[in-house]
Amino acid sequence: MRPSRARGAPGLASPSQTTGRRLDTHNDLTDLSLLKSPFVHSRVAQLVEQPAVNRLVAGSSPAAGALPLFFSYFTYWPALCPAHKLEGSVLLTYTPYIMLYEDCMVVVYQSPLLSISGGSVEETLFLPSLKKKRVALGLSQAQLAARTGVSRQALGYIEAGKQVPSTRLALELAHSLHCSVDDLFQLASGPVVFSRLAGPLESGERVVLGRVGESLVAHPLHSGSNPADGVLQSPVSGKGKQEGASVELLSSRASVDGNVLVAGCAPLLGLLCGRLERRYADMRATWIPADSSQALALLENNLVHVAGIHLASSTRPEAHLAFAKRTLAKEKAVLVNLATWRQGLLVAPGNPFGIESVADLMAPDVRYARRNKGSGAQELLVRLMNEAGTCPANESDQPLASSHAEIAQLVGAGVVTAGVAIEAVAISEGLGFVPLSEERFDLVLSETSLDRPELARLISLIDQPSFRSDASRLPGYDLSLSGHLSTLSTS
Repeated sequence: MRPSRARGAPGLASPSQTTGRRLDTHNDLTDLSLLKSPFVHSRVAQLVEQPAVNRLVAGSSPAAGALPLFFSYFTYWPALCPAHKLEGSVLLTYTPYIMLYEDCMVVVYQSPLLSISGGSVEETLFLPSLKKKRVALGLSQAQLAARTGVSRQALGYIEAGKQVPSTRLALELAHSLHCSVDDLFQLASGPVVFSRLAGPLESGERVVLGRVGESLVAHPLHSGSNPADGVLQSPVSGKGKQEGASVELLSSRASVDGNVLVAGCAPLLGLLCGRLERRYADMRATWIPADSSQALALLENNLVHVAGIHLASSTRPEAHLAFAKRTLAKEKAVLVNLATWRQGLLVAPGNPFGIESVADLMAPDVRYARRNKGSGAQELLVRLMNEAGTCPANESDQPLASSHAEIAQLVGAGVVTAGVAIEAVAISEGLGFVPLSEERFDLVLSETSLDRPELARLISLIDQPSFRSDASRLPGYDLSLSGHLSTLSTS
């Protein structure tokens, strides 16, 4: 008997009246190329939004091999929710269709329109600008949904790039938003993958990507002249914060998977990361600028592979051991020395204000730069001020710098009289330097991460003549302890 053409749900017979036959996949699915591989969800009732439809299909989902299907007649039913199925680390989204077969309604879920994961599946997708246009016109999601005759949930899926609208709906959306379809939807130039976010990021922002554990992680691209690994699309929020986002991938998968993410404030990290890529064609590393506390937080949350820290003087390396144990409390931590340096006060050439210690920063005509709480430079400044018995009343009024380089810029431009930074930056910028402390800069990582060839080679590179010869020509760094490694147990 020929199946009826698909139509609306009212007046349909009970699913119990279905008289079907087993599918012969060789003879009956000749049109399957149009639909790719269908997936029939075994619990359709849980995925149906409308109660009336829910009553019709409840408990009527036979095995896929026994469903009476005729693929020439099918229609999209917008009232149904898309089905999501997790296969490993891959989230597959299936499109719901309703068909009639001998006056009985059946629900078919077409092959994925979107596959997003930690990067294990690549799909070329469309990139919606729908939300941006809607917000610009001051429309809520519910208002636009009402104008176009779709549910707010369906509109949310389209805005997030998880559902492709029909041609008619795309035209209706463009008409409602007074623009063209091209203004709302574009094809991605490459695969779109799902990535965790290392911090608040905006749609359209250029990012650098690396794989930490099983997940891709996206960091903002700090250098505007460097090529990006991807472009952020559709951030996903949860519990008041961004949890992840789809990212349009611009680099090869191998390049992203082989990228080591190294967080820290030492400019020497840039040299170390650059040498890895020059020595090994299939590996790379990216320096993520961050102060010591930020670097440890990123490592603890599995957002980088390596954290660089300088929170202890060279005579007290045990403080770094304590930080490493605390950050990687559930596994063995590895501590590797990269360099020793002097940290002190950067001043204008010739030191015109005669700055000799942090106590001189309290003079009424002196203005100094401060760093973020938890940075090694700020920790040193606070400790020395406490030892000197000075307590600035207006420290919050002092300019806040985000890095050693920014301290040098503020001093060089005359915005501040002094600021704490490393000697290497003072030398490179031609500034005066008043030494305050000798410190070690150590790399912290988990012992298990050294099983990855990229990380093992990055650490071994510290002892390689190519790195040492290059780094030794940068003033302000002492490499006598470089490469010294300590493994710390969890006890």
